Amino acid sequence: MQDAVSRRNVCVEPPLQSVVIDKCGDKCVSTVTIIHDMSSDMFGRSNLIAKLEKDHRLLLFQNRGHYNILRDGKGHVAKQGDPDGLSLVVPPYIPDPVECKKLGVDPYTIELFSDDVARVMDEHGIQKSDIVGFSLGAFIGQAFAARHPDRVGKMAIAKAFSKYSDIIVAGKDVIRGPVLTTGYWLWCNLRQRVYKERDYGCSVPMAVVNDVAESIVDADMKKYQIDIKAPTLVLHCPDDDLFGTPTDSIPGAEVKPMAFCGHLFNLRNDAMYDEMSKFLKKR
Repeated sequence: MQDAVSRRNVCVEPPLQSVVIDKCGDKCVSTVTIIHDMSSDMFGRSNLIAKLEKDHRLLLFQNRGHYNILRDGKGHVAKQGDPDGLSLVVPPYIPDPVECKKLGVDPYTIELFSDDVARVMDEHGIQKSDIVGFSLGAFIGQAFAARHPDRVGKMAIAKAFSKYSDIIVAGKDVIRGPVLTTGYWLWCNLRQRVYKERDYGCSVPMAVVNDVAESIVDADMKKYQIDIKAPTLVLHCPDDDLFGTPTDSIPGAEVKPMAFCGHLFNLRNDAMYDEMSKFLKKR
């Protein structure tokens, strides 16, 4: 059994899966770190990876609290640490919010998420990187860019907010409870779907979803946006407005409206990837 110090260390710095894709070699324009959205995994934006890997070295990593979703060879979805795919038991490498809070750590703050980016970059010897983030990943990316300005070249974010909308904030107890624990988990795990030969389910244990949701709902990104120095592309869609207040305080940010982002059902949109690719390639 882990002692209290070891368990607290997992709360602060949980082990994170990561990989560097380097197919462009000496011709790489830059290194790009892709920060995935909630309930996805580090390979979830496979079409974007395919676009960027031609010109950029890529750093992919698993956000804290998330599994890596894998095929088990039988057409089913398996998750590392949870072979039955039930997400009911929190594996030891995923911080349990209840246990962590007993040890004095809230393991799912935006600040700790952003510290993970710096830690994974350090593990791979990467001092500076462009940042790409979606939804939760966009929150994390903005906090990282503000807190580590010397480590960010450019940033492209989609499904990004300054703060969740008043209607969601006002009803956050309802959202946090039945929807983001039971309802959200059931929708993700029992309604599995395939997109271009990749399985998608919920890669967040039910015990963790509620705590992550609290961090996102409570976060006010304007305090970070004003300190972002990196050239930034913000992709914003009308369907994002169902979730929150648009990102509007990043100095000099290029805001590009998109027709559809697919936030509600976490859909993939190649038009977003094209815009990000063009933005990151320009120097």
